[in-house]
Amino acid sequence: MLRNLDVDGCKELIGRSTIQFSSLNTVALSCISDFSFLTESFMQGLAEVKILKITGCQELTNFWQDGVRLLQHLRSLRYLKIKSCSRLVSLGPEEEGQDLKLGLPCSLEMLKLINCESLQRPLVLHGFRSLEELHIEKCAGLVFFVQTTLPCTLKKLCISYCENLQCLLEDGKGSNISSTSLLECLDIRNCPSLKCLSSTGKLPSPLRQLVIWDCPELGSVADTFCNLSLEKLEIKYCGKLVCLPEGLNMLSHLQEITICNCSNIVSLPEGGFPATSLKKLYIGWCEKLQALPERLRGLTSLVELDIHTCPSIVSFPRDGFPRNLTSLLITNLNFCKPLFDWGLHRLASLTRLFITAGCAHILSFPCEETGMMLPTSLSSLSIVNFPNLQYLSSNGFQNLTSLQELWISDCPMLKSLPENGLAFLAFGAIHPWLPSSKKQVQKGYRERVFQNSTNPLCVY
Repeated sequence: MLRNLDVDGCKELIGRSTIQFSSLNTVALSCISDFSFLTESFMQGLAEVKILKITGCQELTNFWQDGVRLLQHLRSLRYLKIKSCSRLVSLGPEEEGQDLKLGLPCSLEMLKLINCESLQRPLVLHGFRSLEELHIEKCAGLVFFVQTTLPCTLKKLCISYCENLQCLLEDGKGSNISSTSLLECLDIRNCPSLKCLSSTGKLPSPLRQLVIWDCPELGSVADTFCNLSLEKLEIKYCGKLVCLPEGLNMLSHLQEITICNCSNIVSLPEGGFPATSLKKLYIGWCEKLQALPERLRGLTSLVELDIHTCPSIVSFPRDGFPRNLTSLLITNLNFCKPLFDWGLHRLASLTRLFITAGCAHILSFPCEETGMMLPTSLSSLSIVNFPNLQYLSSNGFQNLTSLQELWISDCPMLKSLPENGLAFLAFGAIHPWLPSSKKQVQKGYRERVFQNSTNPLCVY
């Protein structure tokens, strides 16, 4: 019984009568020069097909030929993918006024349009009454959507590499983006002309995930966040973005925030972040960001905190970091000294600590001069680019009985390791850029400490 039909590289297909492929589940049509075979009788024969893929068919312009609604016969279609069809203008009629409601497969759940450069006007998609996912990629002619064309059933919208897209959700007359949509996931990547997500400044209320990457002209995400269902916010490489919308602190389901490579962001929302739901916070490479939220310690659910290369942040939050952190990664920051003075040992649940650069004043680690201590809960410790670090403190390591991994790199002045306290490591690696003579010292240390252990200490 034929389940899959794959036709590739045929100049012409001819259907002489009604074709009945009642057992077909998947049809793939690739690189077919003459699309005259795409008739009503041919489409009727595909009534039970669930998956249709069309690739590299340059003569395909739409699915509305000679007054015939071709897609309406695919009553079982669940998945439609159209790729590299350079002349495709739309899925429906070429004239705006023609009715599409009876011409689309109501069962379609996922639609993918990839590298269809002639797709210029917003897609008329509201007739797909079961559509839940829409993926659009490399459609250079697309400039904006009109909200009324999106099916009310749509839950996931992914758009990438649409170089001329300027406004994603542009309200039509009588439409209301924030209240009528079921959209839960909005993922926008590599749209260099995108200036705004919504012409009204509002986003769909049910939104759970908002991901924006590489949109250098994006000036605003929204006027305010009123999306109480939002769980994940991720914004990267949006150089024109100056601030985030207010209202983040009211999002009681928000669990993860990532803000990276947004070079013009100056401040974070005054209201801060949600205190009881946020679990992961990643901030990096925001050159103009001046401060972390003062109420950072109040984020009682926060367990992962990453802060990387934000040179304008010079002060440490007055009340310190949240006490429930299990992972802390900091890179090239100007507040390492006040952080160490505050006391890393206060983070009693911390299992992973990664510190890179920003610690030129440190001669020993943990710093013996200040009586610095590390959390005894640590299982993984990475020390990178401490230019003046000379030794690891024996006192600081003797109580780290849970430590399993130690990574040391780019510490050119490092001369010695603790005499005791590292034999329990499961893995240790030292890459200090030492002269060969000093490497021999480290190798001798390794042989002495680990001579009765199978655990490796790697010296590079």
